[in-house]
Amino acid sequence: MRKTSLFVFIFSVLFFSCSQDSAQIASAESSVIFDYSQNPPDMRLSVFVNSESDVRLASKIKIVNKNSGLEWNCDELVKFEDKNKNSWTGCANIVAAFGMKIPAGEYVLTYFDMAGDEDEILFSIDYPENVLTLKSEDFPDGFDYSEKKSAIYTKDGVLLYYGEEKKEWENRNTVLVDYKDAGFIRTCYTLKNDSVICLMPPENLEQQ
Repeated sequence: MRKTSLFVFIFSVLFFSCSQDSAQIASAESSVIFDYSQNPPDMRLSVFVNSESDVRLASKIKIVNKNSGLEWNCDELVKFEDKNKNSWTGCANIVAAFGMKIPAGEYVLTYFDMAGDEDEILFSIDYPENVLTLKSEDFPDGFDYSEKKSAIYTKDGVLLYYGEEKKEWENRNTVLVDYKDAGFIRTCYTLKNDSVICLMPPENLEQQ
């Protein structure tokens, strides 16, 4: 499965378009992702910045947790423009070293462009303390105040849909009426406008 596809889709990928030259960040958006395909779940961080400079010239981002000093560098950036013509770049698969977790708290993100210019922005992440001890069968009862969504993929892991589940999809195979190329579906429980996303195991869809 393409791990980046869900989080890029959330930001509505379209085209590139930006006019300023120097590195300049307008805002940052982050999501902490918990994948319950196995127990305990895999954990990763997705961070994207809204760049007011030409996003095509972005070269890398550096992320540092202010409390622990943990640092991540990403030079394989995803770059796109959303439906409102805001330019975004970032990484959707930031993971901690084996046996460690990505800490909650405040982070400093440094954005670098190919000309050597840089800009910084602060962002923070937070997630329920029990989320790493839960199993897929604990949802949704163990995850208070969550919003339920669905992610629909082709058999090859290409995302076709992310959003609220339609009432007529109670029988999983009825998804194929709307998405004939769908191969599997994943239920998602989210908090705080997708700042925390819990992915349930994939459910295969088969033509009847």
